[in-house]
Amino acid sequence: MSNFDNEKKTAAATAPIGAAAPTGVKPQAPPPMPPLQAAADPKKERGSAFEGTLVSTKGNQIVVANKEGKEFTHTLAPDAALSCDGQICKSEDLQSGRKIRVTMNRDERKLVTGVEMLDKSAEFAHQAS
Repeated sequence: MSNFDNEKKTAAATAPIGAAAPTGVKPQAPPPMPPLQAAADPKKERGSAFEGTLVSTKGNQIVVANKEGKEFTHTLAPDAALSCDGQICKSEDLQSGRKIRVTMNRDERKLVTGVEMLDKSAEFAHQAS
């Protein structure tokens, strides 16, 4: 390799930013932008909810009766959000015979991700989705 070839490489490596590229060197295009994605729909993520009466609790299982009196057994998720009259509570605080709203996992309908129990309040703070 001649000194002339080395000088061409050195000139290309030390050229100021924005300077024209030396002959024979192709400028690189910037990487393509990723496609835009729609925001997740929070109602879909949350799953469906229904209101009923708490029949019983045992461990991580709850039995809920719908308005017609039909009973359904569900499993509480380990990270289920529980509230009693709008205050955070524990599964031990849930009382049989109370009005509740149960929110189920979107993919696993028997897995409960949220329970709202009413004791002193007459109505739920928010409407079911």
